[in-house]
Amino acid sequence: AKLGTAAEASAISHALTGKRRLLVLDDVWTAEQLGAFEALTAEGGLLGRLVTTRNDELAGEHAQKVDALEGEEELRVLAAYIGGDTTAEGLRDDGDARWLVGKCSGNPAMIRQVAANCRKKGIAHTKAYLERCIAKLQNPKLLPKADGYGTMYDMLALSLDELGDELKKRCSMLAVFPEDTEVPFAVVGQLWGTNEVETEEA
Repeated sequence: AKLGTAAEASAISHALTGKRRLLVLDDVWTAEQLGAFEALTAEGGLLGRLVTTRNDELAGEHAQKVDALEGEEELRVLAAYIGGDTTAEGLRDDGDARWLVGKCSGNPAMIRQVAANCRKKGIAHTKAYLERCIAKLQNPKLLPKADGYGTMYDMLALSLDELGDELKKRCSMLAVFPEDTEVPFAVVGQLWGTNEVETEEA
């Protein structure tokens, strides 16, 4: 993310004048990304900044390290995301559940995606699917590394499979757009060959 010109930074700063706002810069990887927002101010107000990064140098002297989840905490988060009658106590002796959280490396985002599939298809089915993915090395560059998000990508693939052939095809077609881009329904409709109602429903 970056601000294209000094004029843009000035316009945003003017809009923030006298206001109290928190600017969240999520998953920053480079000094250039961080520096692009340094010019922003909220004159007469307060503009706080919260930066998340995996780069220790960018974190700076006031860094607060967020540790990976472990043990019972992983099961508690899995149970909370599955919802319903599922509890951490109920998962404590479930070998499949413990195996699944073990593949999430203590990462809440991965646990959440695993839980979404457990909610739909059950813990045993989700484990069996992930085992098949690992056996095939569906993501050979990612799966061997605990921090590589391989588990989450495989769980997203399973979610995609649950959509049915037509929706799955349409979802895959959206990959032509850059990540995190807001695309108007009219443009999506042109891509899919659907009218306005069909597009919005899909």
